[in-house]
Amino acid sequence: MNYLDIAGIKQGVETDIEFILPNRARIEEVFKAAVESCYEHGTSLPSNLKAKGELMLHKPASARALMVFLRACARLEGAAILCRKRGTVREGKQTTQSLYKLLI
Repeated sequence: MNYLDIAGIKQGVETDIEFILPNRARIEEVFKAAVESCYEHGTSLPSNLKAKGELMLHKPASARALMVFLRACARLEGAAILCRKRGTVREGKQTTQSLYKLLI
């Protein structure tokens, strides 16, 4: 399961959520293929991963649902995803920048 690689989240490198979100369609495609493959071969995905993946598919506009799924993927690999938020100014408005890093 290379969902974290597809998302672009790496160890020791902070990745902005703006770089992760464009990869969502590919992550969903790979997840659907994994579910289909498990169905064809009579196996199953871990229940937590499947539940979080279904949540991600049911909420296509939610960045939170995507990150919950990616955190579940990281936990299966014995890792965690650290989120660091910081305030920035974009186009004259204050906003929050979310940076994600893989911890092993």
